[in-house]
Amino acid sequence: MSVALAFFRPQAACSGRIAIENLICGAAFVATMLLPCLQIGLRAIGHTGLYGASELLQHLTLAIAMTGAAIASRDDRLLSLARSHSPATGNRTQLWRTGRAVAVAVCAALCLAAAQFVATEIAATEALTFGIPQWCWQLLLPGGFALMAVRLVRNAGTTPGPRVLVATAAAAMLVLAGTAAAHAWFVPVALCVLVAAAVAGAPVFVALGGAA
Repeated sequence: MSVALAFFRPQAACSGRIAIENLICGAAFVATMLLPCLQIGLRAIGHTGLYGASELLQHLTLAIAMTGAAIASRDDRLLSLARSHSPATGNRTQLWRTGRAVAVAVCAALCLAAAQFVATEIAATEALTFGIPQWCWQLLLPGGFALMAVRLVRNAGTTPGPRVLVATAAAAMLVLAGTAAAHAWFVPVALCVLVAAAVAGAPVFVALGGAA
């Protein structure tokens, strides 16, 4: 809810891209509140509701979730177990960056999986209320994860060095996971890496989404 309310705060220096993100999240949040009221009114007047309202509400919730996550990653406020988003110096900094690399790798993997899912949904061509295809809403999944991955890299440091290091490490993890996924030892090792990354400062969703 606090993320959605960001839309209502004055942002004089807000760029067009940021304003669009806040607008989508805020509009979806308002729509989820108004849709049940509209349903109640229609049923009271005409004894019928809006066709596909429950599915529309589910996809509005998806819009809030993905745009809210993108906004949180933009401001580097994704929920994590670590007290600080960026430990200052020493070995803790390297551990934090390792956790950040794991987070980027998980976001990239989820983005690829979501893109494959949307590709299958495009072939189904099932439409919701007002004739909007389901895959139009589901594009929020790969788009949101891609934005999160990019912003996690961007927030890995204030100079290009740490950002390149995190992005390279994340790419190496993806390649390693792709080649080792068939081995029996991969799943327990990957779960240990996810837990360690969460303790090192990676966002909590990384452990949950990566384990899934």
